[in-house]
Amino acid sequence: MHIRRLSTVRAQLGEGPYWDTRDQALFFVDILGSKLWRYDPATEVFQSWDTPAQPSAISRAADDRFVAVLADGFYEFSPDDGRFDVLAKVDFEPGEVQLNDAKVDRQGRFVAGGTTKRQGTTAALYSFDGARVTKLDTGYTICNGPCWSPDGTTFYISDTIPNVIYAYDYDCETGGVSNRRVHSDASLVGGFADGATVDTDGRMWQAFCGEGKILVLNPDGSTHRVLSTGVQWVSSVQFGGPELDKLYVTSFVSARPGGDDDNSGYLYVIEDLGVKGIAEPLARPPRVLTGRGEE
Repeated sequence: MHIRRLSTVRAQLGEGPYWDTRDQALFFVDILGSKLWRYDPATEVFQSWDTPAQPSAISRAADDRFVAVLADGFYEFSPDDGRFDVLAKVDFEPGEVQLNDAKVDRQGRFVAGGTTKRQGTTAALYSFDGARVTKLDTGYTICNGPCWSPDGTTFYISDTIPNVIYAYDYDCETGGVSNRRVHSDASLVGGFADGATVDTDGRMWQAFCGEGKILVLNPDGSTHRVLSTGVQWVSSVQFGGPELDKLYVTSFVSARPGGDDDNSGYLYVIEDLGVKGIAEPLARPPRVLTGRGEE
């Protein structure tokens, strides 16, 4: 394993890495800095856009537009002029404050999880099909690491505060979830379960902030391997590169007194892992909406 830092760009809270296979570039967000970033490995150039609300994720749509997930809902994003146009807002659960992490399923629906800043499991999971937002489930504190098995029939999501990774049966036709169960007790790893992705063998790669680890889980939830990155506050992972064999890692600057380290906040790449990821699906083309999920 070889881990390498990419440039001096430092995010307050780097998250949501997304590999754009069309342009061979990596997008990621700085949640607290309210910025969307794009990194071109061929030129090593970083480009950024300010966001009107704290961002969490982005995906290219099947019609070549971009859909971004911000704190309060789903937006169309135009890289040419940096414009964000609302597609659909989310009606949050009581005590839920914003969307935290999101990813696109194999059929092009965006699935996003919320977060709450007070005690209680009030955060929910939401699905956006390009036209409407549907609530899938509730009972979370901070949703992180949404991803799917290679065939799309199993959905994984982490609840960071109790440190549990869950699995659902996922209905590819309707986008519904059922049979929530514990996939792995993340409290045994050290640190807190954060962003995640899946490789071609169906193994889940989960970043653990606070300990600088990446946990690799087999499809049955058993541990395949644990990587120590040397970056204490890693936040998420995404396979990229022409062969999808490079693992990009985001990180953040800890706000805890004495909790920061000099390596955190930067974008990293891990090479020579001997595995490949799966290209992220394109989002469904968004329809022209009123801003509340209605045509």
